[in-house]
Amino acid sequence: MKENAKFKNWKIWKNWKKTALIALIVLLALILTVTLVIAVGGTYIFNKLGSALPDETISVIPPHLEDFETDPPETTQEPTASTQGTEGTEPTEPTQPTQPTTQPPAPTRPNFAWPEVERLQSEDVINILLVGKDASSAGTRARTDSMILLSINKRTNSLSMVSLMRDLYVQIPGGYSDNRINAAYRFGGIELLNATIEKNFGVIIDGNVEVDFRQFEKIIDILGGVDINLTAAEARYLTNMGKYGTLSAGVNHLDGRAALEYCRIRQIDSDHKRTERQRNLLQTVAASAKNMSVSQVLQLIDQVLPYVQTDLAPNEIIELATESLNALKSSGGIKSGKVPQSGQYYGSTIMGMQVMVPNLIQCNQYLKAFIYG
Repeated sequence: MKENAKFKNWKIWKNWKKTALIALIVLLALILTVTLVIAVGGTYIFNKLGSALPDETISVIPPHLEDFETDPPETTQEPTASTQGTEGTEPTEPTQPTQPTTQPPAPTRPNFAWPEVERLQSEDVINILLVGKDASSAGTRARTDSMILLSINKRTNSLSMVSLMRDLYVQIPGGYSDNRINAAYRFGGIELLNATIEKNFGVIIDGNVEVDFRQFEKIIDILGGVDINLTAAEARYLTNMGKYGTLSAGVNHLDGRAALEYCRIRQIDSDHKRTERQRNLLQTVAASAKNMSVSQVLQLIDQVLPYVQTDLAPNEIIELATESLNALKSSGGIKSGKVPQSGQYYGSTIMGMQVMVPNLIQCNQYLKAFIYG
């Protein structure tokens, strides 16, 4: 494959909701069955692809119609050009969850002098962006709720996951104002989100996976549930919801519904911890998937792949699966990280949004060491 074109023929998967968890499960299923795919010429697995068709009716939102997802008035301040928060702190969470609103841009806004970052690129690294989002409606896209970089480093035989925090305040190319990173997908789809990640963090995206969280519960239940080590606060939160029985600190067996709620917990701590929970579940699923029997894998493939739509060539999927399998066998697991790291941003209220203003140079160098090192 040519550099920068390894996975450019991925067809974007649309109309799906929150959390990128199903995406890795699908990838792991492909990893585990790669030898079967080769043995049967790819007929079984590739005939199962493609039942979820993309929505071609959603149009781009031009810059003059951009909006901002503002936080509830009682938790925000009017921003000024010099508005800054405390280094290394996260935006304050509202006491009671309140639905954000969208507003047109105000006449004035901070003017940041953003630095240029190093473009991170290597023939040895494949970057797949896993995206979870709200359902699209009325011909418009929703904002992305979860963004996870799944990277395969062929040189070091390693796999890594890096969460991109949705409240990151970044440049959005194409004539748009600076905004939360989760607005890029809403305005211009996956292509604009990829360009936003490259411009701000230097990472080249080779392929994309979009996820419907409505299918997540089914996939976890197909796996027979998942064992998660809960903290006392997590167990108490899920127990108090009155839907999952009495849970306690330590290892608990969660079905699909409870696992989804676990990944969405934010009230007891922060969005940092929420993304950590998402990566924790992915790692747990990866560990259990590696131990599946052939019959279990085939059952999972049969039930999962109808939700997948791609025009990726069979040989490219096999290459991706082979490299992932080699990395999993070599490293024994998946490295987990996030952007930004503590000390690489400050919290601020800008345009009515509680955001994380990143130090782009520091974030770029962290990604260089974590993914490419």
